[in-house]
Amino acid sequence: MGIGGYSVCPGTIRLHIVDGPRVDRVIADRELERWIGEIRREPDVPLSVEGLRAPRFRPKGPEVAAVTDLVVGSALQCPGRLYSIGIVGAPFVVYVHGGGFVFGDLESHDRACRRLAVEGEVNVLAVDYRCAPEFPTLAAVDDVEAALDWLIGHHAGAQI
Repeated sequence: MGIGGYSVCPGTIRLHIVDGPRVDRVIADRELERWIGEIRREPDVPLSVEGLRAPRFRPKGPEVAAVTDLVVGSALQCPGRLYSIGIVGAPFVVYVHGGGFVFGDLESHDRACRRLAVEGEVNVLAVDYRCAPEFPTLAAVDDVEAALDWLIGHHAGAQI
């Protein structure tokens, strides 16, 4: 039984091309088009959490001037990633990934942050906040506050 171009079989996911040339013409995102082409050339992938987390299922976003993994906050030591576009005086955006405070991380939203940086001409600080159920829901709020404090302390006078 097919679901949106995918055929779900026990233990595998298969991507079937449905009228490929017509579908390819409507894809406006060239990065995504290249990624879909790569996926189509790959053999069946085991249906598992690890298989779905594989880099091949996360297309890389556009290049930015610099990407730096760092630790933000003094006491909380929250992981973060700074996407710098290399434009002096460019404003900063603090990116808090989706996931309902339960899932998501720096890797799951890397492409979104890269695109935001390039297309918005902004530097992006992504925060890898602590998720439930391992931590209370409000721990995420503390992590984001720590990231904002870190950004203000390290980039005084920046537009945030």
